[in-house]
Amino acid sequence: MKKLTLIILILFVVPILTINLYAQPTSGLSAYYPFNGNASDASGNGNNGSVSGATLTADRYANSNKAYSFDGTNDGITISTTSNLNNTFAGSHTISVWIKLDSEPTILKFVVDACKPGAGGELGDQRGIRFTSYTTRPTFKWVTTSASYQVHSSQGLTTGNWHHVVGVFNGSSGKIYVDNSLRGSSSSSGSGTPIDRMKIGTISAGGSDPGWFPGDLDDIRIYNRALSSSEIEELYYEGEAVNTPNTPTGSSSGKVGQSMSFSTGGSSCNLGHSVEYQFDWGDGNYSSWGSSSQSYKYNNIGTYSIKARARCQSHTSVVSGWSGGKSITISGHSLSISISPSGAGNVTKNPDKTGYNHNENVQLTAEASPTYEFDHWGGALSGDTNPKTIR
Repeated sequence: MKKLTLIILILFVVPILTINLYAQPTSGLSAYYPFNGNASDASGNGNNGSVSGATLTADRYANSNKAYSFDGTNDGITISTTSNLNNTFAGSHTISVWIKLDSEPTILKFVVDACKPGAGGELGDQRGIRFTSYTTRPTFKWVTTSASYQVHSSQGLTTGNWHHVVGVFNGSSGKIYVDNSLRGSSSSSGSGTPIDRMKIGTISAGGSDPGWFPGDLDDIRIYNRALSSSEIEELYYEGEAVNTPNTPTGSSSGKVGQSMSFSTGGSSCNLGHSVEYQFDWGDGNYSSWGSSSQSYKYNNIGTYSIKARARCQSHTSVVSGWSGGKSITISGHSLSISISPSGAGNVTKNPDKTGYNHNENVQLTAEASPTYEFDHWGGALSGDTNPKTIR
């Protein structure tokens, strides 16, 4: 009897290759001093400052002329307060400031100081952010109809480094935050009282010592409400950014169901925090946030554009833009079957289709014509098992 030889060729179709900043809270902003070349009030409320001695310097991001330096001897900024700012202190309020302290104070030093002096301009009811003698721990002071109160931070500032200090009075207690962490709180009674003057870097009125501040100050904000901890976090991370990652690299072709790896990188956070990555696979699906190298399996034939973005691991709301796209073409597997000699039989496929997924099982059954019998498989297959399952 004549022998039937089936040659199975598994063909693989050759494919054709076809960069978030955090927003700061603005509700209830009575005064804002970004020190962008001057001491003007950027809130639009007209509480502008008059500079005496203080000089422009680089801010915490090394941007020139974006902060003020105070020599600790005779530098200060006098604020022309409006009723809006004066009455801010009569209720709940928040003072936020970035501080770079040059040295540990040996006497009382004022960062932001406001008051409404008594008759004759003697030492009034000072309140604001300050440093007491022989400590780098900042203090927040507020005044009510009952008394004056203050709360000291449990954490000191490292001299020569920028730190974010926030004092909050919510109507019944005061809190102080340093670098996004609550570092002290104290209760109080009575309601807040208004002011009629304010200075930066020195005492606002009266006193035997003007308390000249030694160091740099920037981004001073005063709100007529108590900010929440999440809003303080927004201020702390203001200006943080992550740059856009590189266009992903990896295979330009693949099969349906095949696991393929892709890599990106090149992103960093301007505050030095670690970053993590996410991939957009181009088919409506996204990877989890994680490593700069990740794998994926496509479920459908087509050409896709793979992109990546990065975010800060410490503050996940800070996200970069998407990278450029990496093109990949996904095809299915196909089977090419020839019979030797020609016309000696046929082969059925189960499932019977033109394209198959990666690692999909296919059962082949050889059926010999009359006067022929099946002998063996050839080409990419071997053996004489009939039917035969491949994948």
